[in-house]
Amino acid sequence: MPWSKTLAKLAAAAAKKIPATGGVVHWERTPPGYWEKLMGALPVTEAWGVGGRIGQRLERLGITTAAQLQAADPVMIRARSPWC
Repeated sequence: MPWSKTLAKLAAAAAKKIPATGGVVHWERTPPGYWEKLMGALPVTEAWGVGGRIGQRLERLGITTAAQLQAADPVMIRARSPWC
């Protein structure tokens, strides 16, 4: 998975919130599927650039996790979102 600001934020959140990490998530030493599993467990508001209001709007579209946002069709989001 290519690096992005969203994944960097997720790594920082995982390091802080998951005690098993010991406070450190080494990007290249994570097991296969780690990022996908993490994104499926974190709220959409943990994605870089998604605040409370946009998070609420995305949730009304059925997008509640960072993984769902990654998989979502941007054309659908734009068509169904008044802020775009």
